[in-house]
Amino acid sequence: MKKTEKEMAKDYESFLSEPITHHPSSGINKSIRDIIMNDLNPRWSSVMTKLLFTHMVISSLTLTLCPQFGLGPLGGGQGLVGFVESYGHVACGLFCGGFFFVGSVFMAALLFTPAQKRKINSSAYGTFSLLGVISLGTLVTLSSMIKGSSPHLHMEFIAAWLLAGVGISIFLTKVMMRPVQQQA
Repeated sequence: MKKTEKEMAKDYESFLSEPITHHPSSGINKSIRDIIMNDLNPRWSSVMTKLLFTHMVISSLTLTLCPQFGLGPLGGGQGLVGFVESYGHVACGLFCGGFFFVGSVFMAALLFTPAQKRKINSSAYGTFSLLGVISLGTLVTLSSMIKGSSPHLHMEFIAAWLLAGVGISIFLTKVMMRPVQQQA
């Protein structure tokens, strides 16, 4: 038998007026508090791990269109670099670095929780500098293992690649993941 709205309201009032006879254990209270605190203020290491995994997936997809340090593109050839390489190592590095990182920031802005975005935004300089160094090391190592060498190991290319990748990531993070101001 379905209760009416009045009966449900009466039951609720009765529930509220009854004395509390049983409290959750301190262990349950602590567990619930820890879960809520982690949701509101996640650890940087857990956010960085999630961002690193997101970056690994999305940046790998960029290799289907644009080679990075000799890896890619799908089907061989120059890919998007063919349009930029004629402008020199610096232009190529700027384009490649930016292209390699931009999708990861967009995906994080779409998929991460507000607390995770806040954590990335507050530590953007360190987070993306670390992500840049990890990415560079990974690409150079994989290229050397797969191809036997790693092209574009010119200082101006590497500097431009890191500057563009890290710089664009920080800029987009500051624009897309800035904390929302509460209105009074």
